[in-house]
Amino acid sequence: MENKLNRVLTILFAALFLLNAGYLLMGFASIPRYYERVTTLTIEPYPMFAASYLTNEQAAQNAVKHNMTLSQYAVTQVVYHSIIVLLCMTVALLIVLRAGWNWFAWYSAFLLIFIAEFAFYDQVFVARLLPLAVYEVGALFWPLMLLYFFLFPNGKAVPRRVLWLIAPVLLLHFGFQTTAFLALVFPDVVPASALDFIVAPFQVGISFVFIFILGCQVYRYLRVSTREERQQTKWFLFGFVFFISLSAISEALGSLNPFADEVGLLIFVFVPLSIGIAILRYRLWDIDILIRRTVTYTLVVGLLAALYFGSVILLQQIFASVLGDRSEVLTVLSTLVIAALFVPLRNRVQNEIDKRFNRKKYDAQKIMEKFSRTVRDETDIDTLTNELVNVVQETMQPRSVSLWLKKEKGGK
Repeated sequence: MENKLNRVLTILFAALFLLNAGYLLMGFASIPRYYERVTTLTIEPYPMFAASYLTNEQAAQNAVKHNMTLSQYAVTQVVYHSIIVLLCMTVALLIVLRAGWNWFAWYSAFLLIFIAEFAFYDQVFVARLLPLAVYEVGALFWPLMLLYFFLFPNGKAVPRRVLWLIAPVLLLHFGFQTTAFLALVFPDVVPASALDFIVAPFQVGISFVFIFILGCQVYRYLRVSTREERQQTKWFLFGFVFFISLSAISEALGSLNPFADEVGLLIFVFVPLSIGIAILRYRLWDIDILIRRTVTYTLVVGLLAALYFGSVILLQQIFASVLGDRSEVLTVLSTLVIAALFVPLRNRVQNEIDKRFNRKKYDAQKIMEKFSRTVRDETDIDTLTNELVNVVQETMQPRSVSLWLKKEKGGK
C-alpha cells in the first residue's frame, strides 16, 4: 500500500513539475515581445484586482530610477531574471536526475520550478502569448508550498496528529486562492469586492500557521529527526534566516537602493538553493562549518567596522590640531591597524563560539594541542603510549582501545 501511494504521489508531482516547466519555457519565449513592448512603451493595460502588473508608466519610471534607457533596462531585466530561472532550473534538474521513485524529491523539484516562475512574471504578462488565465492557474499551487514546509525534510507529518489541523487550513488556503483566481479572471462572475473583507484576516492567519509550522519543525528536529535529517533542516533554516536577514537590510536601505526589487528576488534564491542542497546530498558541504564561519566572520566584520569608524572619528578629534585636514593619514593608519587585528580577532571569536556552542569539538582541539606538546617534549615510550590512548578515549570515545607496537628485528 505504501509503495503504491509513493508511486501515485511521484507521478502527481512529476506531472506538476512538467506543467510548471512548460510555464518557464513560455517565459523564455516571451522575451522578444517583452523587449519590444517595453522599449516602445506599448504594454497593454490589464486592470485586475490586487494585481501588480507592469505598466508603461512603471517601465519608464524604473528606467529613470536605474539611470538607464528603456532598451538597457529591458535587457538588464531579461538577463537578471533569466539567470535566476536557470539557476533554479539547474538545481531542480539535478534533483530529478537522482529522484527515482522518491515522491518528496519530485515535490522539491516542482517547488523550485514553481518559485522560478515568478522571476518571469513581468515577461509573461507583457508578452501575453497565451491568455493570462492560463498563467494565473499557478496561483492555486500556493498551498503546496505551505504543506512542503510542514513535511520537510522527508515527506512525513511530524507530529502526525497535527496533520488533521494542517489539512483544513490547506483546504481554506486553496479555497481562497481559487476565489482570488476567479475574481482576477472572471470579475463579472466573482466581483473583486468579495475579497475585500477576507484578504487581511487571511494573510494574518497564514502568518500564524507558518509560525506554527516552524514550531513543528523545531519539535521534529529535537525529538524525531535523524542526524542526516538534522543536517538537512540546518541547511533549510540557514537559507531561510539568510533570506530574512538580507531582506531586512534591503528594506532598511529604502530609496538608497534603486535595485531593491532585483535584490529582493536575488535574496529569495537562497531559500530554494538551500532546499536543493539539503535534498541532493548534504554531505558535500559541511553546514556546521558554514554556520560557524558565517557567525564568526559576521561578528568579526561588525567589530572591525565599528572599531575602524570609531578610530577614524576619535583620532580625527584628537589630532585635528596637529594634522589639520590631512584625514587621509588617519584613514591609512586605521586601515593598517584593522588589517593587523583581523586574524587574531577572528581566532579569538572563533574559539569563543566553539567554546560555547561546539564544546565537544573545542575540547577535542585542546586535547590534541596538549598531546602535540607532549610528543614534542616527551621521550619515554610508555608515557607516550598512555597519552595516546587517553587522547583517543577522550576525543573519539570508543568502547575499547588497544595499541600494538611492532618490535624491531633483534628483539629491541
